[in-house]
Amino acid sequence: MIVAAARFLRAHWSALTIGALCFASALLKLPHLGHQHLGYDEACHAIVARNLLKHPLTPTLYDTPHLSYTHKSWTSNHIWLHKPILPLWKIAASYAVFGVNTFVLRFPSLILASLSVFLTYLIGRELFGRSVAFAAASIQAFLPTIAELTHGYLFSDAIDISLLFWTEFAVYFLIRAMKSGRWRDVLLAGFGQGCAYLSKSYLALIVTGIALAILLAPAFRLGRREDSGFRLRHLLGLIGASLVVALPWTVSTAIRFPQEFHHEHGYVFRHLVSNIEHWGAPWDRLLFDYFPFLLHAFFASAMVAVIALLKPLLTEKRISLCIAYAWGFGVLAPNLLAATKTPSAVLIAVPAFLLILGEFISRAVSKGGRSWELCVLTGSALVVLVLPQAPIGWGRGAHESDAFGAILLERPWPVISIAIAFAVAWAAYWIGSRLVQHARSDAFRWLCFGFVIAAGLTLVWRSVWVSSLIAGGGGTPTPYAKIADSARNNLPSNAVLFVEITEEMSPVENLKVMFFADRPAYRFRSINSPNEFEEVLEKGGMPYLLSTEPSDWEVVFRDVDNKAAVYDWPRP
Repeated sequence: MIVAAARFLRAHWSALTIGALCFASALLKLPHLGHQHLGYDEACHAIVARNLLKHPLTPTLYDTPHLSYTHKSWTSNHIWLHKPILPLWKIAASYAVFGVNTFVLRFPSLILASLSVFLTYLIGRELFGRSVAFAAASIQAFLPTIAELTHGYLFSDAIDISLLFWTEFAVYFLIRAMKSGRWRDVLLAGFGQGCAYLSKSYLALIVTGIALAILLAPAFRLGRREDSGFRLRHLLGLIGASLVVALPWTVSTAIRFPQEFHHEHGYVFRHLVSNIEHWGAPWDRLLFDYFPFLLHAFFASAMVAVIALLKPLLTEKRISLCIAYAWGFGVLAPNLLAATKTPSAVLIAVPAFLLILGEFISRAVSKGGRSWELCVLTGSALVVLVLPQAPIGWGRGAHESDAFGAILLERPWPVISIAIAFAVAWAAYWIGSRLVQHARSDAFRWLCFGFVIAAGLTLVWRSVWVSSLIAGGGGTPTPYAKIADSARNNLPSNAVLFVEITEEMSPVENLKVMFFADRPAYRFRSINSPNEFEEVLEKGGMPYLLSTEPSDWEVVFRDVDNKAAVYDWPRP
């Protein structure tokens, strides 16, 4: 029995370890997944997905508009095309199986985030081998940013998680197609890119960009033609398969909802040239604020690895390195040039940079104590252990100063960390060369390994600790959550809630109420609301006021704990 168990473990060790890693990643994000904190984006996603249960092909925010609206306002309109449909269908399917609540809302993101870890492993295994794959997957499994997206604390939540999963799905099968030349893999890569497009539109085209890099790598001496079976006909097949997936929904919405479609489609491209929703930012906001936020404590080590492997990229003609760099910088470059920049916009580049870091670690460990790679890795390890931890938060928009590199000057730690890492590396390399003459290189090598292991454990612990804080926070629930549940059960189906929002509350409070109450909810404005109440009555609705402040109107029911009450508007 013991011998059989040992054979089984030996034969399936890789599958068991990556399975355990994915499970641990999901388990870390599981606490308080059903918290009642909802931001602007997540509240809209939650409502639209619930409405899709009634009409799967018609995404609506206000299912029955009782007040006039403009199709240009994505927080108050009727037909909702502000984000693509696929992540919303997933949430709706989750609702259909498990019921409508906040845990079920985020459950698909939990599953896809964990499966993305597995896909990073599969991609790394195809490109670099099992050890590199496991190192990259282990880092991604516990990144705090992905925990924030899964819990809905960072806007784009389920949308970005879906984009990450389908992009990695497509990249995996693209790499398999490169190795095998099989059309099945090409078509699956195209299917993945189409699903990525239906998750967050044109960002999905990074898959086509990587395919172009595979085709062009031999021409630029970055890869050998014999290492790739991917040809121009395969690229055309990949694009064709993507169009088969993406076009039906895109064309359908363009025909059925032309106003909303053209506005939202143009809105995507305006990110390139305009300051959208105050997210306009200079180039260095992305490099020295958002990207360190995404990679968290691993940023400095990853950037050191990217710089250190530039020479092998240009000299070794390894197409695997070319793919990783094309993937990472293919995502970064357009976002550096775009006027509008958001914290999670380059999330899909993270696996690429983690694979580069994993490859660098593998080289450093395999080459022994005198290698330049081990010295560089030791330098970055020392930086991690000695310098203060990287900032956890991120800023927003432009800087008060218009000076070139203002964000870099405000947050210089990324460049300082990288510079110190290479300075320590040169010193370590010089010391190691001298010690060889005195037969002490083994001791020096083990000292370097000790620093590297200590740093690795420190980084992983930081990520796990911060991710556990995110998952354990539970968010700040709306003060109206409990009474909104009562409204869903006690008010008529044509009830329309006007929500009074105080200065202490979130400006999105009415959308939260709309999700929990399953009734249309608008902001209460004392000046305009009497006329709005009349408009609601004219359209067949019954207006009610939801407030934490006392009112002379008749109380329908009250939440004693939060002093919130539903009041019946005195009709003439």
